[in-house]
Amino acid sequence: MKLSTRGRSIAFLIGALLLMFPPRAPGQTNRTVTVRPSGGNYTSLAAAIAGEKGNLVALNRQLTIECYAMADTTAAVFANADWVTDATRHILITVPPTERHAGVWTTSKYYLQVAGIALRVHAPLFVRIDGVQIYSTGDNSTFYVGGPDAGAGDIRISNSIIRGTSSSGYRGVFNASFTGGAGMVVRAWNNLIYGGSGANGRGISVDVLGTYHFWNNTIAGNNVGVYTTIGSLILVNNLFTGNTTTGSGALAAGTNNNRTSNASLGYTVSGGGNTNDAVSQTFTFVNSGAFNWHLAENDIGARGRGVYNPSAGFYFTDVDGEPRGATSWDVGFDEYPSATRRRNAIVAWGRKN
Repeated sequence: MKLSTRGRSIAFLIGALLLMFPPRAPGQTNRTVTVRPSGGNYTSLAAAIAGEKGNLVALNRQLTIECYAMADTTAAVFANADWVTDATRHILITVPPTERHAGVWTTSKYYLQVAGIALRVHAPLFVRIDGVQIYSTGDNSTFYVGGPDAGAGDIRISNSIIRGTSSSGYRGVFNASFTGGAGMVVRAWNNLIYGGSGANGRGISVDVLGTYHFWNNTIAGNNVGVYTTIGSLILVNNLFTGNTTTGSGALAAGTNNNRTSNASLGYTVSGGGNTNDAVSQTFTFVNSGAFNWHLAENDIGARGRGVYNPSAGFYFTDVDGEPRGATSWDVGFDEYPSATRRRNAIVAWGRKN
């Protein structure tokens, strides 16, 4: 039986939810704690990590940490020695929709900002991060994956803003380094990765073992957009804009449909095959000068230029929760609203006013 368009959409949504939130183990429980300036379980993400650390497998528990609007100024580390996790008994750090950013950095919602590494996850852990703003103002990385423990973890970050600085000592805004593991898998989608514009600044920097998938991210205003010394980094549907250099190093087969404002990709792809990567593209944003890289209506560089469903079902929406297209997707973290959804929004707005 052939499914209708609506039926296919529902089936895809169910599949995506199962991938994000797989079926629980028999008897498994879910514990949810909150990070709030007052009235919650904890007043920082670091305090929640310290207070909840343990063997989630033995407890048969999936842990959710919900972060509410506030300035969180304490560095957070998920250390392998403190946790035992697996695919179903993992850690989820999330920001409820009313408490999270709208695709542009804001101090009126939840954000984690420190002078050193803001958020670090050791390689063997199963950790998922969704909708968080993370910013390092010092000479280090912002979001750090790896070391000192090696192992086969599963780390995911989505719908987040990861921000760096212009300091000359700054490294990767997203940085995988020190120690990884051949079985470690890192997935990143719908993120804005920007600001690492110093002499050593890199938007994405990967130099340890693991398999890395970057889908539909916007990488902006860095010295080097993507840097790698390994051959297992795969990029699809990523938008590079305002970086001094797009890339450096050899990326893995499967990399394709990335687009850059630079005249050169800088990186190579194992075996080639990235025939839909494009250089010298003109992108039109809402207001990039104010760090708003949402696509404008008249953009021709990113809209409709991406491949459909590059993750095989991990997501079907953009950073703002807007549905992505039924065929080709926009490149980058933002999917420009369809004419129908714009019309419906205008009608709904008119009814309220």
